[in-house]
Amino acid sequence: MTLSFVVAHRVVAALWLASFGSAALAEQYDCVPAARCGCLLVIDGRQCATPGGAHFFHDLVDGAALEFRPAGEPRTALSRRARTNSFTPEPGSHWTETFDSPDAVIEIRYSPGESTCPKIGEDCEYFDVRARIVVRPERGEPVEFPATGTCGC
Repeated sequence: MTLSFVVAHRVVAALWLASFGSAALAEQYDCVPAARCGCLLVIDGRQCATPGGAHFFHDLVDGAALEFRPAGEPRTALSRRARTNSFTPEPGSHWTETFDSPDAVIEIRYSPGESTCPKIGEDCEYFDVRARIVVRPERGEPVEFPATGTCGC
């Protein structure tokens, strides 16, 4: 075996494991109830059995904690932003939220999503978002996966 073949084989194996790791991690997240105003995100390719459920949820105020359920265990991660009584992002916004949990840092990069508002000519009580969720565990490599959702009531 030549050295270039071995290196190429290891690179392909690492890429395969990295993509499998992201999918495996995404599969580990169960849904949390999101029956109040807030931002809710569902991991792409997955769904929640309970209407209004989400894989990641935070209240509709700046600095709200993030709720999620890795492997069925309810968890909360604290926002690095100061908590306020207002929510500054609005339709069309791009923003990033960073949350600290005891064993990982979770970064959510929000961008505008395709509108699902059924109203014509008037605003909805929510706006659609896309997100890139990056989980940086205390030990191990960061993983990321896409999600879609809404922010509002």
